[in-house]
Amino acid sequence: MRSPAKAAMFIDAENHADLHVSALLQRLGRFDIVEQHAYADWRNWRLDRLAERLERAGFEMHHTRSGPRCGAQKNKADGQMGRDIVRVVSRRPEIEVVIIVSGDVFFTRIAHQLRQQGQRVIVAADPLRASRELCRAADEYLPLGDLAHWIRGLDHLERTSKYLTFRFAVQKLQAEPSGLARLIRNGLVIQEEVRRPQRGTRREIRLNRRIPAVQIILSAA
Repeated sequence: MRSPAKAAMFIDAENHADLHVSALLQRLGRFDIVEQHAYADWRNWRLDRLAERLERAGFEMHHTRSGPRCGAQKNKADGQMGRDIVRVVSRRPEIEVVIIVSGDVFFTRIAHQLRQQGQRVIVAADPLRASRELCRAADEYLPLGDLAHWIRGLDHLERTSKYLTFRFAVQKLQAEPSGLARLIRNGLVIQEEVRRPQRGTRREIRLNRRIPAVQIILSAA
């Protein structure tokens, strides 16, 4: 029986302050993750809870100073993380899989380079922050958060139901109404008055399939 592929994980923490570290590691349990790195200007107090989770999980924490005040200079963490991906893979040729926890388009070129060298690339990111170019450059895309559950569930309901209302969707997906309301506010789901013969006018919902986040999730299904 073949042993699990060795993997290296790199987290762009500044774009994933709400990351559930243990849940992500569990989803990636099919790999032997031998390198774990996280990058941010850790002076940002919004990252305090994430930093605690990462440290408990054994991540190597890289501080990337973003200027005299936190956030004054952009993409500092991206740059250091990109350089370290190349360095670690060069130093450890046994690594077969590189997991990039970021949606930034900045990492697209690196993803292409890794695949040309023979590494498998997995991108994990919140669909609202995920670049289509980066997702397409990867071998696999893992959507983070509850958004993917909603989008896939609504896609199924649209294809199997005659019509779709807010209440019906919440009941079928067994989820909190606030989650669906957030999708409507962000424009991922359209809610509008629809008139149907013999049923009159009612408020119905449908996926906004022109939104990149929706397209990314459904293409990864």
